[in-house]
Amino acid sequence: MCGVFGTVRYEGQAAPDIYTGLITLQHRAHDSAGMATFDIGTDSCYMHKGMGEVPIVFEKKKLEELRGSL
Repeated sequence: MCGVFGTVRYEGQAAPDIYTGLITLQHRAHDSAGMATFDIGTDSCYMHKGMGEVPIVFEKKKLEELRGSL
């Protein structure tokens, strides 16, 4: 079972909001977590995924690398 969460920010980065949403959904899947963001300004997609719960997969440094408002 998995959960999906998405957000659009008009200012700032989307990754912190997505992180909070994934924490809320964590009860649905404890095996792994993943996140993809999109930066409109550079037309670039960033992704990170890994095995484990959300706080283990997404350390602060990884969240900072996931740039973009989508």
